[in-house]
Amino acid sequence: MDKKDVYRIESVAQHCKLKGLEMKNPLISAFRVEESKILPRGRYSSRLYSIFNKQSCFAEMIYGRRTYDFSNGTLIYLGPEQIIGVDYPEEAALTPESTGWGIVFDKELLIGTEAYEKIDQYPFFSYQVNEALHLSKNEKKIIDRLFEQIVFETESGIDSHTRKIISDQLILLLDYSMRFYQRQFDTRAHEAAGIEMQFKQILQDYYSDRLQLKRGTPSVSDVAETMGCSASYLSDNFKRQTGRTPQEFIASFLVDKAKSSLHAPTKSVKEVAVDLGFDYPNHFTRFFKERTGETPSEFRKQLN
Repeated sequence: MDKKDVYRIESVAQHCKLKGLEMKNPLISAFRVEESKILPRGRYSSRLYSIFNKQSCFAEMIYGRRTYDFSNGTLIYLGPEQIIGVDYPEEAALTPESTGWGIVFDKELLIGTEAYEKIDQYPFFSYQVNEALHLSKNEKKIIDRLFEQIVFETESGIDSHTRKIISDQLILLLDYSMRFYQRQFDTRAHEAAGIEMQFKQILQDYYSDRLQLKRGTPSVSDVAETMGCSASYLSDNFKRQTGRTPQEFIASFLVDKAKSSLHAPTKSVKEVAVDLGFDYPNHFTRFFKERTGETPSEFRKQLN
C-alpha cells in the first residue's frame, strides 16, 4: 500500500481480514493484540468506532502531525472518519511483550438500543491520539474486566439478546471512561491552572497579528490549533477548569474589545466590526446586542 494513499475500512469483516481475525459478529470485533496481525504501514480511515489499549508495543500511531507511542494503562478512542497512520521499524515483529486489546464496532450494532443516540455524546471519540486516557492500576482493572465481558458475549453466539447486552456493556465501558477522563482533568489541574491566561494571550496575539482580517473572528479551533490539541479536548478541559465554555470566553473577549473600540469617536460601527473580524456590520450588531442588551450605537450614545 502506498504510504500516500488512505486505506478505507468499511466494515468489521474487512477489519478482521486485515488483522487476521475470525469474524464472530459482523458488527463488532473484540480482540487481543498478540492474537492479531499488525496492520501494514500506511494511513487508514474507517466508518467504525475503535477503542485500543496496547502495551509495550513497538508500533507508532500517527494522528495529524503527531506521533503517539502506546504505554501501560493507556486507551485511545477513534471515531468514524478520523485518519491515522501506522509505522514501525523495518525489523519489527510481534513479541510476547506486545500485548493489549482492541474493540472495533459498527454503529449499526446499537440500532434499537439507547446507546444508538448516546454514542455520539462521548467527546473523546474526537480527541487527538496524544490526548489519550491514562489509567491508574485500579481503573485499568475495571476497564479490562469490561473488555473481557464484551469478548465473552461476542464469542457466545448471536441471539435476540446479544445486541442489547453488548451495547449495554459498551456504554458502561464508555461511562467509566468518561469518569476517568474527568479524573485525569482534575489531577492535571495544576498544569491547566493558567489555561484561561493562556487562552486570552492567544486571542490577543491573534488580533496583534491581524489574523481576523484574513480569517474572521477567532474560533475554538483556532485556539486549539495553537495549543496543540483538538477543539473537543480543549472545550472539555476548559469547561472543567473554568466553569465556562471556550465559546463563552471568546464572546466575552470580543465584547470587551468592541466596547473599547466603541469608545473611539473616530471609528464608525462598521469600522469596529471590520476591525474585529466580522464579515458584516449587522452580524456584529446582532452579536453585541445579544450579549449586552443594546446595539453598538446605543452603547456609544450612553458614553456621551
